[in-house]
Amino acid sequence: MKSFLVGLVLSLSQVLLATPPEIHWYKLERNFLYKDIDRYCDSHFAPVTLLMSVEVANGAVKGALIRDNFGDFLVKKVPFTATELAGIQLKADAGGKKWIESVKLSARLLNWIFFQSGSMGCSPTQPLASIGPNEFNYTFNLANMLVSPAELISNVGDFYGQRKDGRYYQAILTLTQQKLP
Repeated sequence: MKSFLVGLVLSLSQVLLATPPEIHWYKLERNFLYKDIDRYCDSHFAPVTLLMSVEVANGAVKGALIRDNFGDFLVKKVPFTATELAGIQLKADAGGKKWIESVKLSARLLNWIFFQSGSMGCSPTQPLASIGPNEFNYTFNLANMLVSPAELISNVGDFYGQRKDGRYYQAILTLTQQKLP
């Protein structure tokens, strides 16, 4: 009985001392340039809006997903795998809001993002056989928040590869981040 009570007290103390889980939402604008033999498109003037959610518990990222921004009725989303979660780093600003400092996107996530074309239709014309590099670490310079506190712009990802029909393509992707309340 004594060991049961000790275990119960330890379990309760872990629950009481644990920090509450946090859910963060971000608006990511996909600024995408794509070209292959059939198509040249640039979404910089009408970027596609994606939403990213991140679940944090006890200071560690426990879950994340990226989804389109078409509302709940026709939502398309892709969850991060356990390996992909390790590539998400959050950092708090002076006011305590957590921003994405970096996110490493795998070829699987990049492929999904490439095909989210929005109203302008800027996406690959064929399924992709390869994406090089097959992962890319997007970083956001939080020091830029003094200049533009509403949004942060990532570094530029420069990609290349082959479509499934064997033709080559090139793509450039940057992300703009806004923190949602």
